[in-house]
Amino acid sequence: MPLETLETRLEKIFYLTPSVRTFRLRFVGGKGFPFQAGQFSMVHIQGEDKVHKKPYSINSSPFEEGYIDLCIKFIEGGFATNWFWNLQEGAIIPAAGPYGNFLLKEPIDYDPIFIATGTGLAPLRSMLRQGYHSGQFTNARQVTLIFGVRYDDELFYADEFREMEKQHPNFRFIPTISRPKAWSGEVGYVQDKLKKYVSDPQGKQIYVCGLTPMINAVEQTALEMGFDKKQIHYEKYG
Repeated sequence: MPLETLETRLEKIFYLTPSVRTFRLRFVGGKGFPFQAGQFSMVHIQGEDKVHKKPYSINSSPFEEGYIDLCIKFIEGGFATNWFWNLQEGAIIPAAGPYGNFLLKEPIDYDPIFIATGTGLAPLRSMLRQGYHSGQFTNARQVTLIFGVRYDDELFYADEFREMEKQHPNFRFIPTISRPKAWSGEVGYVQDKLKKYVSDPQGKQIYVCGLTPMINAVEQTALEMGFDKKQIHYEKYG
C-alpha cells in the first residue's frame, strides 16, 4: 500500500562541508509521518516530463517532531543533488514515508557498534540521538561510532559527537580520515578501526551504512574477527 505523500517546506539549509548539506523539511500544517530511527523518506522531485522519486535516509530523530532532516552530498552531474543545491528556503517539497527496515534490534542488551562513511552517517546519527534521548542505551556498556571520510574538510557533526562523548560515559567516537592533510587523529579505513578498537564480538551488534564496497569490506573484516552474519546489519547506498 503506497504511503501518503505530504507537503514539506524547506525551512533551513545547514552547510556542513563544501560538498555536504543538511536540508530541514518542515511538514506543512505541522503534522508529519511518524518514523523510526534508521528509516528513510522518498522525496518527489519534479523533472521536465515526470516526477522522480529519490530515497534519502532521515538524519533527524523521531523525538524531533514536525520536520525531517536530510543529509545530502553533492554529486557532480547528479540530477537530484543539483536540484537540491538550487533550492531556496521556503520551497515546497513533497515527501513520502517512512520506508525501510534498517532499525535497531531491541531490547538493547548488547553493545552497538555504528560504522559509517560519508552521508551514510545519517540514519546512524538518528539512531544515536534517539537512543540516548529515550534511554535505550542505558544497559549498553559501550556504544561506539566509527565514522570515516576521505579528507579533513569532509568530517561533519564531529563537534556534536564529541559533546555526546562528554555527556555519556559509555559513548566513544572514532573519526578516521583515509587521505589526511593536516589531521592528527586516526588514519585509514573504517574496517581497520573496527579491528583495532573491538577485540571480542560477543555481546555486540554492528550497524553499518554507506557505499556497497565499504559495507562489503566491513562485513568481511567482521566475519574474520568472529562475528556472525546475524550480528551485522546494514543499509547500502548504491
